[in-house]
Amino acid sequence: MRRLERQLIVEYRAWMDAVAVVMTPEDQSFAVRVAELPDIVRGYEDVKLANVARYRKQGEQLISELMMQAPQL
Repeated sequence: MRRLERQLIVEYRAWMDAVAVVMTPEDQSFAVRVAELPDIVRGYEDVKLANVARYRKQGEQLISELMMQAPQL
């Protein structure tokens, strides 16, 4: 479980870095939604694992949405 938690930190930082690169004032709501994602990861064992799956799915959806709306770099 601890390894998973450390991996989640790395993923979260990567998502926030991606947001920072393409963010505009209009995309602020995306940044806030991505920043709030760790609140999903709660519980013990099986509950936490289910929440991690939900966290990853929502994070990937938000990042892909943001990248589709971002101007091409």
